[in-house]
Amino acid sequence: MNTKSRRSFFKWAFTSLGVAAVLKSTSSYAKLACPQAAPTAEKVKKKLLDYTGKTAKRLAFVDNAATAKANKAKKVKGFNKFVDGSNCANCKFYKAPVDNYGKCAMVANKYVPSCGWCKSYKKNNKA
Repeated sequence: MNTKSRRSFFKWAFTSLGVAAVLKSTSSYAKLACPQAAPTAEKVKKKLLDYTGKTAKRLAFVDNAATAKANKAKKVKGFNKFVDGSNCANCKFYKAPVDNYGKCAMVANKYVPSCGWCKSYKKNNKA
């Protein structure tokens, strides 16, 4: 095998890896499309967090992390901790998703959308 064909092989291989990474990242964003449809599972509907309740207000909870990003840009109190890419789906307090809604330990195991955010967010190092 000569040098030119070996170079061509490596160019092709690295290009393929880059394309695969882009496809994987866009598919993970598609899963977190917001706003999310209302849950269909009855157990989720019964224990859904009231977004206008005291707990949600105390935690500055929003059902879409994009709202948290906008609030941080506007310097709204409670959103200064927001970091791009943070949402309920990759928080250590978020458990067992059903219909893209999972239980959150910070709100007494009520169900919250995976693309939500609150000021108690802690990155899940296992994800």
